Amino acid sequence: MVRPLKMFMRGKNVAMLQRMLAQAGYSIDDRQGLFGASTRDAVRDFQKRRGLEVTGTVDQALFEQIRSCAGLPAPENRPAANRADDAPGDRLEALIGLLIDKGVITGEELDDALSGRKRPVRVTQPPLT
Repeated sequence: MVRPLKMFMRGKNVAMLQRMLAQAGYSIDDRQGLFGASTRDAVRDFQKRRGLEVTGTVDQALFEQIRSCAGLPAPENRPAANRADDAPGDRLEALIGLLIDKGVITGEELDDALSGRKRPVRVTQPPLT
């Protein structure tokens, strides 16, 4: 994990966090891989029960605590070359999160684009004459 996980983020690290929280006994109602309100609330509860600062965000140390609580082993260390391969994916996730935060695209529009579903085009201005 390169950067802390927080609301509206998505990706494989969020999906792993959700699986770990579920194994630790939390109910996660968010879409898999999307850090939504349910995931945030589970993280906050985990932090509160352990006397940690309640932020709702997950840094590397908290991620490892949740992993340990879920009874999962720590991952094996990978060579540095493989970790560098993750950087473009993390940057892409950050860009998608920013686009959603700024209202350029909605999560639903992104899901439709990734699945190949077509939506009707929204016309917001009349055509020029």
